[in-house]
Amino acid sequence: MSDIKELILADAKIRKERYSDRMTITELELEDLPSGLKHYSVEVYGLHGYLPINYLTVENDETDFYTSLRKGDFIRLLKRLCSIETDRFSALDIAILFLLLEHPSRDRRIIEKIEDIALPEAMKESDRQDIAHAITAPTKTYVDGGLECSFVCLNVRTSGIEKYIVRISADYTLSGESGELLHFGHISN
Repeated sequence: MSDIKELILADAKIRKERYSDRMTITELELEDLPSGLKHYSVEVYGLHGYLPINYLTVENDETDFYTSLRKGDFIRLLKRLCSIETDRFSALDIAILFLLLEHPSRDRRIIEKIEDIALPEAMKESDRQDIAHAITAPTKTYVDGGLECSFVCLNVRTSGIEKYIVRISADYTLSGESGELLHFGHISN
């Protein structure tokens, strides 16, 4: 096992000591992960329904990591990579990082257009149009030296479409809001 995997697994075992004897670590190859980052997932054998345990590392740095188990690591990563000053990340990148580190979930999928979800064939056209109007690609705007990112997710557990607004101030303070835009019957992505 590589040094960074050993560090990550040791950290997860400390943070979730109750499950330390049942943990494994896997490096995941995510096609949408921003370049220069690596994603690791810690799984607990025999435990179901828990929030994903995500760790991210910056390539060529085998000493530091960012985790969904430590509050503030989303901002810490963005600050380290000077994401506001350098415009390094797209709106989609920020949305992905937010969902991996700050708001991990097995149930939410970022959607950019109606074609990203499979709607029931029997759905009325007017309902399809309402859903299509609610779905927008992630956006990023700069406000007062900081940035605001908004994106839409499908929550497969609740069959709802949710909107997130993530605000990062110039001094890297996080705020935001989220809410359900639409709720409808069973769908899949």
